[in-house]
Amino acid sequence: MKHLFFLICLVQSSIFFSQNNFWQYYQDSIQPLLNSNKYKEAKQKFIALKNIDPDYKLFFIQYSLMYDDTSFYKSEVKQLMSKYGLQIDYADSILIDERYNVFNYLKSEKIKKWSLSNSKSRYRRWSNKNQRTIKIKEALKLAKERDRLVRSLTYSFYPAIQKYDSLCMNKVYEAYKNEIADVDTKNCHLVEELCKLNGNYLPNNFDNGIGTFNSIGLFISHNLKQGTNIEYIRNKIFPYIEQAYLDGKVDATLFYAYDNRLNQYYGYQYYGTLPDSVPVLEKESFSERKSRLKLSTLFNRY
Repeated sequence: MKHLFFLICLVQSSIFFSQNNFWQYYQDSIQPLLNSNKYKEAKQKFIALKNIDPDYKLFFIQYSLMYDDTSFYKSEVKQLMSKYGLQIDYADSILIDERYNVFNYLKSEKIKKWSLSNSKSRYRRWSNKNQRTIKIKEALKLAKERDRLVRSLTYSFYPAIQKYDSLCMNKVYEAYKNEIADVDTKNCHLVEELCKLNGNYLPNNFDNGIGTFNSIGLFISHNLKQGTNIEYIRNKIFPYIEQAYLDGKVDATLFYAYDNRLNQYYGYQYYGTLPDSVPVLEKESFSERKSRLKLSTLFNRY
């Protein structure tokens, strides 16, 4: 079930592909083999790849553990620990985000002890060399917890007020919607602040370690889903996303998400990822965007 959940999230984050074609190749050539229990064939294709998203490498070594390929697991997880700040400890088994849960796949006490020992020493060295990234990841962690908390409280509290009259219920619901919007806005501004802190560059999995872009993508997606801060995101945050995409550090999921929500709320698209029947916002600069980013539509791919 955990792998199914992770796979869904990975597919969602890989509908489009950046200048680094890893994401496309993984979904087209590796994931189908894993789905068919052809681990050895998938592994041969995987080890031949370059510029592998660390999140996907973490996901793949969970399969390695499932198939008792501990030697490959060890070689890959050491790199994830040393280069991308992966931590493995007992608390990992109760992480909110199941996609980064490795501990539960460690079957023997021997491999558990080896993983815990290596994680502790390697993470200490990594963190000493990456103090700026530590600040970024701590800020993202707190913001993600705030995001989760306000949404869980809102959705769990709403059924309890349904016994009251509709006017009262709607007022309470609107109050909670405003609270969510406020958290989304704060997280949106945080992303811009962290880009500036990161040397005017989008924090991402390659440069800032496991799970970084997942958190940023979550905050942007929540804002877009609520229809809040759409113009702010386009003007202040997407320039960072565009550059990271051109550098092969992120895929193009957020471009489609932006066009989709812009169309939903305002009847436009901006990046040309929707059918031609949807009018383009700021059409005078669209040719330049299209030529520079080379995005295709979702419908052209599937």
